[in-house]
Amino acid sequence: MKLRVEEIRYENIREFGDMRLDFTREGTNQTHHISLVQMPNGTGKTTTMELIRHLLLGTKLEEEQVREFSPDPEYAPEYAPSQGEVVMTFATDSIRFRIHMELDYEMGSVQYRHSYPQREGGGTDSGHFLPLEVEDAFTEDFVDLFVFNGELTDDFIETGHG
Repeated sequence: MKLRVEEIRYENIREFGDMRLDFTREGTNQTHHISLVQMPNGTGKTTTMELIRHLLLGTKLEEEQVREFSPDPEYAPEYAPSQGEVVMTFATDSIRFRIHMELDYEMGSVQYRHSYPQREGGGTDSGHFLPLEVEDAFTEDFVDLFVFNGELTDDFIETGHG
């Protein structure tokens, strides 16, 4: 089975505000074999990796963890959003699907939704649900390998633990 991340979209997340990362080749929905996220220090690499992990695992977050994703007033002083969202679009050999992570900064809560873009009528369903062909693969150990965080390399080399 091939698993490809096609796109990640952010809305009202930390320093990003609204952003879209497209991992497909221009004019197609074909992804590159390997995608690297390279950004200057302090611009969101660790945030991106953390959000991808949460999306893949359907993590339940504590109130403070949710609020930490709220945009910094320094980046948008005139605008203090009460909610944010991250959406990832995936493709396997036979299906495309999306996982939505909705963050409510006032309540400190997170809700997951999922959708299948090819499904007639579209729409989303509540909860963190993965297609059966990938559900068993998305363990914490797999996600740690799939979403490699270079900042953890020193710790791994020194201790043997990531």
